[in-house]
Amino acid sequence: MVAGLTGAGFASAGPQVLVWEGWGKVLLGLLLSSVLGFLAGGLAMTLVYSLFRRTQPVRIRGTFRVLQIFSSAFMAFSHGSNDGQKFMGTFTWLWSSVAR
Repeated sequence: MVAGLTGAGFASAGPQVLVWEGWGKVLLGLLLSSVLGFLAGGLAMTLVYSLFRRTQPVRIRGTFRVLQIFSSAFMAFSHGSNDGQKFMGTFTWLWSSVAR
């Protein structure tokens, strides 16, 4: 979304309308979220493996099958809710710049 708005501003008014300091914050956020997400996922995986290391696979399979269905449903819901937030953010930004 940030790159799309940047491209539109660059195409319509040139590079002087872009706030280059903001790109540093965006890139820092992308880097930190990737690293922290990777570390948190590794920690969660290690925790699950250590909790169920002595359990029979037959006993666990049914439970994790049901949990995977709930997990995929939650993922689908969260993807849809993000789309609405992106639109509202872009619309609000556009409305505030037109109203001036």
